[in-house]
Amino acid sequence: MPRALHQLEQFRREYTHNWRVNANSHRNQGHYAWMTAQVEGYLRILEIGCGVGHSNLALLKNGHTLVCVGGHCHFTDR
Repeated sequence: MPRALHQLEQFRREYTHNWRVNANSHRNQGHYAWMTAQVEGYLRILEIGCGVGHSNLALLKNGHTLVCVGGHCHFTDR
């Protein structure tokens, strides 16, 4: 693998790890519950930049139908 591609892959993995940590913090602080309260009454939601899926789960648990668009394939590794 060329050095530049190796560096890009390393950056992507670090970004994924850091976002997962931040997403867990948002979940633990109740931010996703707050978010779902803001869209109460809307049955269908388009979420762009879905991250690790915590917000998706919160919305689904509250009865929303989701269309999710995300561009970071490493979030689906686990």
